[in-house]
Amino acid sequence: MFDKKTKEIILEIIQAYDRGENIVSLAKDKLAIDDKNSLLPILLSYDLQAGSYNKNKNSSMGLFYDEYGHQLAEIINTYSSSSHNSILEVGCGECTSLSSILKYLKDTELDIFGFDLSWSRIFEGKKILNDNHKKNLFVADLFSIPLQDNSMNVVYSSHSLEPNGGMEEDAIRELIRVSSDKVILIEPIYELANDKQKKRMTKHGYVKNLKSVCESFEVNILKYDLLPIYSNPLNQSGVIVIEKKDSKNRNNNSNPWQCPATGLGLERYNDVFFNNKIGFAYPVLKDIPLLRSEHLIIASKINEAVNK
Repeated sequence: MFDKKTKEIILEIIQAYDRGENIVSLAKDKLAIDDKNSLLPILLSYDLQAGSYNKNKNSSMGLFYDEYGHQLAEIINTYSSSSHNSILEVGCGECTSLSSILKYLKDTELDIFGFDLSWSRIFEGKKILNDNHKKNLFVADLFSIPLQDNSMNVVYSSHSLEPNGGMEEDAIRELIRVSSDKVILIEPIYELANDKQKKRMTKHGYVKNLKSVCESFEVNILKYDLLPIYSNPLNQSGVIVIEKKDSKNRNNNSNPWQCPATGLGLERYNDVFFNNKIGFAYPVLKDIPLLRSEHLIIASKINEAVNK
């Protein structure tokens, strides 16, 4: 399945992890950008470190996470309509931001959605979330979100678009598609950054021109600024609040899921999401749906199986 080079890199990453080394940097250094198998070692290095953010949250960084979450919640409270009842975090990781945000949201009856590329990060995140909100956490790809058009009132990111330099337009288009009202980007903003941050963002291939990319869509920019609370002085957070000009009422379909490969609707039955018309299925592991296109299972008899 994998070529010899990729297998060797995977083994090297595991050995480096056992030695306590920076395995994300190792994975990126070892792989060419155009390597078709490059994503797997990077995902592995990211996944192996699951739990590290929440360890920090329980340390001296706990106060920062609380203040950062409060800051984001106030933005959401300010720009969300009074009728909003769903919110999606893009790239929720271990829910370090989400768990703090939920403490300060005015609406306590929200349906909370969040996804990440890493199953293990979400598994860790579920441990720290309380039961005050209905939560739907799942594995998915930023560029193919398995949710229907206009299905989420508010979609927001917190430094999850950051590493996707060169793919800004595709990422923002997908967030706007899923949102029925507002998109809130909490990301480093190159055009507002100082020279040191700009140099660092360029070195790491971070996103640029977010505001101009947003303006290429049918949206209004309601806020564009730097934020006062951030963890790294070389990576200050900024905020862009987007309102869709053709803002629509939320798609009130109680089942918002769609197949990331086809865009057709998905239903859940126990530990599987499926579309019975085309026989596509996606597994659920420990109550965490795996909804990337790569997780697709061809199962033409799935309808017969779930109805037994």
